[in-house]
Amino acid sequence: MAHRPVAYRVHLQLRGGHTQVVRFADLERFQAWYGGPFSRSPGGQLVEVPLLEFPDEFLVVRPDAVVAVRVESEDGGLTD
Repeated sequence: MAHRPVAYRVHLQLRGGHTQVVRFADLERFQAWYGGPFSRSPGGQLVEVPLLEFPDEFLVVRPDAVVAVRVESEDGGLTD
């Protein structure tokens, strides 16, 4: 039996040692954000990061301030 992810936690490691954790509903949404607005923006421009838990709020980061990204799945249970 396989585990089915219910969301993906993305850890943004920022310059200066801070880590910000955001959640994406599925891997495709993360890939669309990372391959789209995040990767295409100039390094010093602020980019909005969607917040799954708080749809009326947002986080902005500068792509050149992100030194590493870690993605991990949140398992929701077993599938048949």
